[in-house]
Amino acid sequence: MVLELPSPKGFTMDALFSNWRIVLVYVITFVEIVAIWFNHHNLFQKIDNIDRITFWLNALWILSLSFLPYKLSWVVEYPYHWQPEFVFISVYIIASIFFTLMTNYLGRINPQLNTPHVKRRISTYVVSLLGTIFLPISGIFFLAIIVLFYSLYPLKP
Repeated sequence: MVLELPSPKGFTMDALFSNWRIVLVYVITFVEIVAIWFNHHNLFQKIDNIDRITFWLNALWILSLSFLPYKLSWVVEYPYHWQPEFVFISVYIIASIFFTLMTNYLGRINPQLNTPHVKRRISTYVVSLLGTIFLPISGIFFLAIIVLFYSLYPLKP
């Protein structure tokens, strides 16, 4: 005899897994934000001076990051089209530019800070961006590898 648990009307395991793309977007975005936060935390842990310019550069950086989940959901909805991935990775590049500006500025007002070479990151994102034009799904996989790498080897200012 097999005991079957009652389930809510219309709920099945198939219904749970039919939304796997939404769950994937959530997990990928979460991992990206954790990696980004970790680098941000490492940077701000070592600084003494913060001014109004730092605040606004940080705010612009956070604003650009806030578009990532929305754009990634567009990628998941149209995984074989290059346009959603191109826009998503472009948002990532814009966020990286703001982070670079903020990091360089913090290095100027905090002499003890060893400003990391963030420009290299932007170039890896540009390579990922160009890959989306030729093979759309490649851009998101390349970006996931980059994010994983930067999660394991964060910035050390």
